[in-house]
Amino acid sequence: MKKKYVLLVLALALAFTLPFFVACDTSGTETGNSIQISFNYTTLNMQAGQTQSVFVTTVTPSEYMDYRDQLNWTINNNAVASLARSVGRSVTVTAIAEGMATITVTLPGTDFSQTIPVIVAAAPFIAVTSVTMISPTNPIQVAFTDVAGVQTVTISANVYPSNASNQNVVWSAYPLGIVSLGGSGRTVTVTGTREGVGQTATITVTTECGSFSISRQVIVAELEDDEE
Repeated sequence: MKKKYVLLVLALALAFTLPFFVACDTSGTETGNSIQISFNYTTLNMQAGQTQSVFVTTVTPSEYMDYRDQLNWTINNNAVASLARSVGRSVTVTAIAEGMATITVTLPGTDFSQTIPVIVAAAPFIAVTSVTMISPTNPIQVAFTDVAGVQTVTISANVYPSNASNQNVVWSAYPLGIVSLGGSGRTVTVTGTREGVGQTATITVTTECGSFSISRQVIVAELEDDEE
């Protein structure tokens, strides 16, 4: 009788403790706790304007390797950095401005979640060293005809180095009234005027950074109109 009583107590104890152990068993793909995913960065240090690729390096156990294509990527501060896409085994990160952000990687249907801090430093200032002017001819030639109207030529400026922090330029033409400049930025159009026919002007492009400049002459010619 005593032996049966002991067995009964053990059976009852096992009945109450077994659900507890089952409930605490978090192994298996449904929770993600058995899947370990590593990335090529644990912390991403960047400068504004840079891009970096973050990707999966290892998946444990290896039979879950295909799960990397289902990863979801989010970032909590799009003013600091942005992600090129939100799903997949890798993502391209673009640093936008100085600051900090956090990338969170999750696996749908599981508890897997990992964060990757992103630290963006201000980009170093790169000064302009020179500027060149690109035109179809040198000197620049535009024509004016009373029937066909004006002829427009496109010219552009190249600022060096190509990664200079300030690429802005200012265009000017002198004397005034001989040609007109259209557009803005590093590419503009040159148009001859009726008053400028037979005359020469000078077009100058100057960089905002360092005031580097280059000039080129422009000649306004008059074309003879074809007789009908």
